[in-house]
Amino acid sequence: MKRYAAIDVGSNSVLLLIVEKKADGSCIEILEKSRVTRLGRGLRQSGVLSPDSMQATAAALREYAEILESFHVTEVAITGTMALRTAGNAAQFVERIKRETGLVLEIISGEEEARLSFLAAHKALTPNQPLVVFDVGGGSTEFIFGNGAEVEQRFSLDVGAIRLTEDYLKSDPVKQAELDSCFSALEQEFAQLSFKRQLTRLIGIGGTLVNMAAVTAEMVVFDPNQLNNRPLRLEQVEKLVALFYSKTIEQRKKIIGLDPRRADIILAGSVIILTIMQKLAIPEITISTRGIRHGLLADRFGLKIS
Repeated sequence: MKRYAAIDVGSNSVLLLIVEKKADGSCIEILEKSRVTRLGRGLRQSGVLSPDSMQATAAALREYAEILESFHVTEVAITGTMALRTAGNAAQFVERIKRETGLVLEIISGEEEARLSFLAAHKALTPNQPLVVFDVGGGSTEFIFGNGAEVEQRFSLDVGAIRLTEDYLKSDPVKQAELDSCFSALEQEFAQLSFKRQLTRLIGIGGTLVNMAAVTAEMVVFDPNQLNNRPLRLEQVEKLVALFYSKTIEQRKKIIGLDPRRADIILAGSVIILTIMQKLAIPEITISTRGIRHGLLADRFGLKIS
């Protein structure tokens, strides 16, 4: 049976998903991997990708290229998002990746990123019901407003967990004045966030939300299947923001359910999610563990992704 792969090169992490197409057209997951490389670290200040972040990301992609070969993958789609959209040396990095791995890295727009995120979450959608699908990344946050499967509006904001951490939440532990400034900045960024009808569903994807759900579930051994379609209530998000704010980065690393690699940016990510819920006046999120890589497989290769 034929095997396909999708790689999502984000501002915070590089994600790999390999699937095998069955005779009926459906797919089974063969392998999923994640490497935190922080490609977007320092980008807002310098305007370019740093040597360390490029080296870490290139190393992850070299590893993935070897995996693709060993698993006999025949078709691959690989995309880059916010960090590569804005970095002044993105073209040179794309050429480097092609030279070192043979992978052709496609830099996609914020609107395309939003569309793929919506496609990835399609199994959680309810027909004829107004909803929002959103993805909080390291460098940006994507929104897709729709009614059932029909997309009515989509856009991307340059607000992400890495960017907010670098711009506002600089101290360890974070100071109250820094947290207040972060909330104020988000309020201005999200001023354009509105919808013409009452929303009843808010579906969130991405590592920040998945980690928040894992903390709420006190998940000792991470299992994404137990978190898919799990609800996360506003009062839970408020408690998580307070929890992350009350601790240093080293203390956060010991929180059950939290990936220690996200300890430094989880507060910023949770503040973004709290602001979104408050702005849209929705008391509960539905978590989807699907992401851009799932949308890529469905869109580029016509695969049925469950």
